[in-house]
Amino acid sequence: MMSQLSGGYGPRIAPSPTGGLFWRWVLATTLGEMLGFFAPVLAGVLLIQAVASLDRPSAALLTFCVLVAAGSLEGIALGYAQWRVLRSVLPRIGWRAWTGATALAAVLAWSLGMLPNAITDGAGLGATFMVLAWVAVAPLLLLSIGVAQWFVLRRHLSRAALWVPANALGWTLGVGATFVGAALINETMPLWMAVSIGVASGIAMGFVVGCITGWTLIRMVRGQLAATIE
Repeated sequence: MMSQLSGGYGPRIAPSPTGGLFWRWVLATTLGEMLGFFAPVLAGVLLIQAVASLDRPSAALLTFCVLVAAGSLEGIALGYAQWRVLRSVLPRIGWRAWTGATALAAVLAWSLGMLPNAITDGAGLGATFMVLAWVAVAPLLLLSIGVAQWFVLRRHLSRAALWVPANALGWTLGVGATFVGAALINETMPLWMAVSIGVASGIAMGFVVGCITGWTLIRMVRGQLAATIE
């Protein structure tokens, strides 16, 4: 609608075509996860030895704090890599807003993801509590990045609400790779091998998330570009 050209959402879209946007987004998301996941993977592998001499509550608390801090670096790397692609079609999105939202969401996601283990190990609770805790935190964990990025994206795209379910689906499917990687790592293997397995699982996760969110991004941007010329 022509009215959108003078206000609302229309002017926030760059007139550049979306050709190649999908694969640039997938590559950025994959590389962001590859670089960002290195920090928590390395921290996790080193913690296996570091907490061996600690009592269970102390080990649980140290592991929680270190991995949540390392997870913030993952969010920064992912958010910045995505922003560099996103700005080609949404030039008014600032890198601080997008990267900051992604980093904060990563801290929340890592906190929620580590919480069941931390409480179970620290308090000596059983597997039943672990399962119930995971059931409680899983939805919030899977929604965290999508919701945080939506708060930024909604100021630039009229159909930004689609971003939340797209991310929830992408992270639901992608995070499975990290569980596989974690199951393969043990304290007897060399450090380089453990880190390589962990980073490889991050690459797989990033690729899956990138494909699903990239497909959604293309349709959101094309839909808005079409609306501005009607």
